[in-house]
Amino acid sequence: MSVDLIVVLVLLAVTIALFAIGRPRMDAVALLVIVALPLISVLTVPETLAGFADPNVVLIAALFVIGEGLSRTGVTFRLGDWLSASCCASSSGSCSPPSPSCT
Repeated sequence: MSVDLIVVLVLLAVTIALFAIGRPRMDAVALLVIVALPLISVLTVPETLAGFADPNVVLIAALFVIGEGLSRTGVTFRLGDWLSASCCASSSGSCSPPSPSCT
């Protein structure tokens, strides 16, 4: 294994651990990785920034923005409450304990 591969695997393991812990925020961790790869000379700056030209990256970023907007306006909570109520209503009318299909 080359040194670059080992460095990338260590960086990937640290990134996954930070994502799992949740501190710092995921976007900050992602930006740190984007900055770290050119700094340790694994990628060049143009190679690092080339990923932003992919439409899939833009789509995923847009989904994060829309999801956060829906969460902040309370739409997701209302939808969750509605789904929970409709699930409990369809399963013998009792929510406690929840049926396996409601979890």
